[in-house]
Amino acid sequence: MREAVADAALDAQQPNTPLGTLSSLRIDQGRNVSLLRFNLTGIAGRVLHAKLYLRRGGATSEAFSVRGPVDSKWVENTVTWNTAPSISSAAVLSSLPDEDDFGGTTSTWALDVSSVVRLSAGGLLTLALTSEDQPGDFGTVRARESGAPARLVLLVDYSDVDADGQFTIDDLYRQHQIPADANGDGLINDLDLDDLVKWFRRYEIDDMTAGRR
Repeated sequence: MREAVADAALDAQQPNTPLGTLSSLRIDQGRNVSLLRFNLTGIAGRVLHAKLYLRRGGATSEAFSVRGPVDSKWVENTVTWNTAPSISSAAVLSSLPDEDDFGGTTSTWALDVSSVVRLSAGGLLTLALTSEDQPGDFGTVRARESGAPARLVLLVDYSDVDADGQFTIDDLYRQHQIPADANGDGLINDLDLDDLVKWFRRYEIDDMTAGRR
């Protein structure tokens, strides 16, 4: 899982005003676009699937798209509508997100961005959120400053990360920097793998939808 390392709202009606410190990102046709940047360095395996998770912010519209990749040469605290990288040429990756019912909530949107993440693994990736609704029917998602940043959840084929000629539980532990004896019973065996899977599931669901970290 990777959290956004930078995000910023852009406003055509305030074209020279930086909005990168706001706690929410507004998306409105013709007026507001938002940028998200992720650092995908250090992913040793092959990305099989990637979903972008966004926390709803008082949105009135759910009709928006994720576009990418966008040039990552922008600075969170200074980027404006006039200085932002071009978005118009970026491909639409996913639209009209479905709400994910994590923990009985409907406050999280999930969008498939697998295609662009596969191409960008190992570097920086910027995604743009653009509205597909009528002007004035805007939506908002929570920014990093709110404590609930956008997150990419990755399904990765780690293969032989430790280059010992085998794909074993140790490859998973090395990639995620988790002690091999996950359950603390003094042994390294399949029970640790079971606990690791439970840990991932608990981490993605409980931690993310509660807006922690």
